[in-house]
Amino acid sequence: PTPIGWCGCFCLALAGQLMRSASLAVSLAAATVCAQSVIAAELVLVTHHMPASRFSEIVIAISVAMVCALFFDFGSNLYSVREIARGSLAPHRYAERLVIKVLIATSLSCGAVLFWGFFGSVALVAGSCLLFVAQVSLQGIAVPFRAVGRASTPAWLSVGSRLLGFGSLFCLGGILESSSLVIAVLVCQDLLGLGVAAAV
Repeated sequence: PTPIGWCGCFCLALAGQLMRSASLAVSLAAATVCAQSVIAAELVLVTHHMPASRFSEIVIAISVAMVCALFFDFGSNLYSVREIARGSLAPHRYAERLVIKVLIATSLSCGAVLFWGFFGSVALVAGSCLLFVAQVSLQGIAVPFRAVGRASTPAWLSVGSRLLGFGSLFCLGGILESSSLVIAVLVCQDLLGLGVAAAV
């Protein structure tokens, strides 16, 4: 091929790669927006059946769990994504690393519950800790997908599990006065998303 032909082939390949990257980015962004919208809808639903004091407990529990999961990760998932993408980290080695990570998160959560037990009721703290472990697990299970350019797959699975969680909260509307029940539903929907993503 002539230089112009080589240039044309290069431009076509580059355009195809950019289109694929843009499609993945749009799909991931859409899944993230949908997942956060479902959570917002769940919280709005809960506000109609629960006193303000108990609703604030749920918001605090969710916020603490999310923030702790981000601090606990501390960029390790992004590092693992790069390692798997380069081929320097085998999937089974990453699975071992993830199991250790989840075990550490579980141990820290158990310690927090035991410590808080000296000061009062542990129901809400235990719920927040379960959400924390579920989030750590969900973020970790998404790493292999991100490494092969399928980051939107676990994100859409999470949307599906959260929609089921919203449906459960809607059906339980008449008995949603317990903050522990709401936290339990949120934990179950995250565990469902985790199980489906692991199966995929």
